[in-house]
Amino acid sequence: MAARGVPVYTVGAGSEKVTASMRGLSVRLVGAPDRVGAYRRMTIRPKVEAIGLEGRDVEVTCRFGDEVVGRQRFRVPSRRHEETPRFVHVPLASGYHRLAVSVKVIGKPPRNLAGRPSADMLVQVIDPNVRILYVEGRFRFETKYITRALEAERRFAVDRRILLQPLAPNRPPPLGEELDDWLRYHAIIFGDVAAESFTLKQLEIVKKLVGEYGKGFCMIGGYNSFADGGWGRTPIADILPVDAARSKGQIDRPLRIVPTNEGESAELMRIADEDEKTADAWARLGALGGANALAGIKLGAVVLAATPQGEPMVVAHRYGKGRTLAIAFDTTWRWVLSPADTAELQKRFWRQAALYLSAPKGNVWIHT
Repeated sequence: MAARGVPVYTVGAGSEKVTASMRGLSVRLVGAPDRVGAYRRMTIRPKVEAIGLEGRDVEVTCRFGDEVVGRQRFRVPSRRHEETPRFVHVPLASGYHRLAVSVKVIGKPPRNLAGRPSADMLVQVIDPNVRILYVEGRFRFETKYITRALEAERRFAVDRRILLQPLAPNRPPPLGEELDDWLRYHAIIFGDVAAESFTLKQLEIVKKLVGEYGKGFCMIGGYNSFADGGWGRTPIADILPVDAARSKGQIDRPLRIVPTNEGESAELMRIADEDEKTADAWARLGALGGANALAGIKLGAVVLAATPQGEPMVVAHRYGKGRTLAIAFDTTWRWVLSPADTAELQKRFWRQAALYLSAPKGNVWIHT
């Protein structure tokens, strides 16, 4: 009508005064930003209006996705009252999330209660970095060159921990024992570190992170990896793609890494240039100094790389909502220092491994 030049007049009907017969409870405003950074504190200030409910108790519930952020109650003091409760939430996962606020009367609600008892909005959580927790039990060349490979790509932030001292009852563990201490990481890598360097609660948290929160976990080769590090008697044994109790000993000879048929088509193993085949790129890499002997490939796990003799070297698996890797070797620093100029291939492999572990595993939902 405006495009045709037809004037439109609005006329208010009724009264703004609250009459004795009016009963209403509404969420007028969600009160949150529509864009926020991951792991940053977000304040939510919804506006709730209550009409004709004086003396009644009202409960406000705030949800972020499937998680209940909090609940607050207040007593309505007058015929018409507006309340602005405050909720604080720290979002962890990037992507779009539904933020919903609902309100209800405690006890039996009055008849003919009008209003809008809930409101929601979409909040975009932005997380520019992939955070990796990398734990070793000693300083070694491999630690240095894995960290360099990841940090050279700005998307990765590596928190490297070297646990040189064993656990002791008279001092706190170097890593936290609360779930929130670990949730900030997208993936966790354990290197040459024994199970006794962690508390049982920490290892149960790692298992929960992978199975329930969709995080990634990787164990790489070392003298204290797999069975030799006592991992077969821990919760980590459940999430590994190999039998941690049977994966004993070392392969003490130079060996080459060859992608399997499944590995040639896997993103994780694609380290080649655009015009080069995956198998040809791996063939250019020099022999490594040895590796752990992996055994007991679990049902559903996939061997992506092996030695020419068929010994598994890279095994991938899905556990719950997350992904896990067992990488038997730990001397890829040789590829960096090789005169064959294969340093870039080493970097690509560890970046691909980190991306595989931390790849977002979101869901799809429709809300009307």
